[in-house]
Amino acid sequence: MLLIALGGGLTGCGPSSVEVGAAVLMACPFVLLTITIVHWALARLWSRLRPELAWSPRILLVVLLPLGAVAGLVAARAPVADLSGMATAAYLFFGGVCLPVDLAIWRSLLRRQGARAFTIAPLGAIALTAWPAPWLLYLGRNEDNLLLDIALTMYVTGAMFGIPAALALCAAFGEVAVRRVRARRSQRT
Repeated sequence: MLLIALGGGLTGCGPSSVEVGAAVLMACPFVLLTITIVHWALARLWSRLRPELAWSPRILLVVLLPLGAVAGLVAARAPVADLSGMATAAYLFFGGVCLPVDLAIWRSLLRRQGARAFTIAPLGAIALTAWPAPWLLYLGRNEDNLLLDIALTMYVTGAMFGIPAALALCAAFGEVAVRRVRARRSQRT
């Protein structure tokens, strides 16, 4: 995959920097919504073990409104032929990178921040993984673009067919499942 991404960037084939930037910005609200649903499910499971981890996704849903407005503006103004196809690919690649980053941030913050970790982690993950998109869209109009190569490498190799995202989801939900089983066993004895 890395060779395909880099080869496409070197030969001029593949998406332009404007297309990649527009597609990632279009996918951001959908990736954040997906992550919010994952966090809502995790919060429901964790709050049964630790009631102080009860969480409401209201603030993330409020963040979705301006993010959706930006995505709409990008869709209206981006000179991209197949924006819906590019946005779908960006959802898969960008989301495949963003979700594991999000779950790693969330798990590292859970002990110290409690329920706030469910809000901080998605915003931090979006910021860490989407940073090339505005630069690509508005500043990266030349064909020889190192930032485009970095972004494609990050999104294509980072997503790795969804394997890191699947492993991160299994680890996050597996941990809470094991802790719930242990809590039930300790209550019986």
